[in-house]
Amino acid sequence: MKSILIFLLLVLLSQSCFSQNNSAYFNGTTGYIEVPSNDLLNFTTEFTIEAWIKLDNITGTQAIVHKGWCGISDHSYSLAVADGKITHSWNADGNCNFSSGAQTVNAVIIPARCTHIAVVHGTSQISFYVDGVLVPSTITAGSVTGIHASQEPFRIGIYKFLSGSLGFPVFGEVDEL
Repeated sequence: MKSILIFLLLVLLSQSCFSQNNSAYFNGTTGYIEVPSNDLLNFTTEFTIEAWIKLDNITGTQAIVHKGWCGISDHSYSLAVADGKITHSWNADGNCNFSSGAQTVNAVIIPARCTHIAVVHGTSQISFYVDGVLVPSTITAGSVTGIHASQEPFRIGIYKFLSGSLGFPVFGEVDEL
């Protein structure tokens, strides 16, 4: 069952937003994808998350992916765009009081433009790439650590707040995640 869900997710997001118009479109209010918890999505040391995105606007925060929930001390990692900057947060023990974060120094996302983004979470540094080019970034909180293995679902296009409500919706397309 787990393999089928991952396969379906990959098929859903497998077409480039440049060519086939098969990207996942999120309406900025209610649309998101939720994949049940799976150990294959629990990255605890080094990993890369990448996607093609085409956001209709870059105002505020839009959660590209989120694994975890602070309400039960089970936060793991997230990748988002906040006012045009790419952000990444993570937690070593699930407790959101001690989350770490990094972001690009400058706003690097342009509205309505298909852009390839990637975050590389290494053992000693976090790196961001835009269209294959390394961009300047900074640690905004905490330090580079390992990552808590969350039992929460993997969410695309939305973030789960401490209260359990959902927010930071994506308004645009996500492809080839």
